[in-house]
Amino acid sequence: MDAVAVSLCKGLSMKRCSFSRAFPIAFSFGFFQALMPLFGFGLGSLFGSFVERVDHWIAFVLLVCLGGITLYRSYAEKECHSAKESFKGEILLLSIATSIDAFVVGITFAILKINLVQAMSMIGVITFTLCLLALYLGKTMGTRLSEHAERLGGVLLIILGCNILFTHLF
Repeated sequence: MDAVAVSLCKGLSMKRCSFSRAFPIAFSFGFFQALMPLFGFGLGSLFGSFVERVDHWIAFVLLVCLGGITLYRSYAEKECHSAKESFKGEILLLSIATSIDAFVVGITFAILKINLVQAMSMIGVITFTLCLLALYLGKTMGTRLSEHAERLGGVLLIILGCNILFTHLF
């Protein structure tokens, strides 16, 4: 659901939401959500307890930083930033930030002897589909919110990061 919330935020700040733009974003989220349990499954015995202790901090820092950057860009002059400049690494970082907890899930899969291929396939397809829908929903909402959509997206990323942190701490 973190990836879906971030997709909604990205949709809010998109000027256009064509399938050719939405597909790679949704694919990235689905890919990392599906891939991280494999790493957790394979590396769980080595790093599982460490990642479990800091995963919420990593996600918090990445999401708050990206939210802050989004807010800053929304107030900065639009001519200074091209869409391609801000797009390249941002989706990768968001995909990783929202899938860190899936690493820990992979450790659980190993303990419970879950069919890893089936679980990864389901996770990837469901995440991809929901993120694709959230991008379009966000774009629809963003069109109505006009110039405030990018600011709202930045604020929501920061709130999501704080929510992840507080949920794990308390």
